[in-house]
Amino acid sequence: MAGLEFISPAALGYVVGLLTVGVIALLIGIRLGVHTKVQTPPSDEEQVAAALGVLRRHLERKALADMQAAGGLLWTPDPDRVAELSYGAEAVTSVR
Repeated sequence: MAGLEFISPAALGYVVGLLTVGVIALLIGIRLGVHTKVQTPPSDEEQVAAALGVLRRHLERKALADMQAAGGLLWTPDPDRVAELSYGAEAVTSVR
């Protein structure tokens, strides 16, 4: 090789290998970058609605915890009715 006598073949192979890996990574990055969409940030109204939803769930859980701590009985669903609504099972008409 003319002009490259000062570089050993092993070092030249290493550099060429690194450049090859870099080019392949660049091509993959470009290919993946083409398919990504820029997501618009949520509007102020959406952010407020999400924050109010989180606050509502927090207050509901706190109210349930307060009622349970005070010894109040919490409502539990009828398992037969849940099965009927969820799976279309025949409801058991026995009175409990």
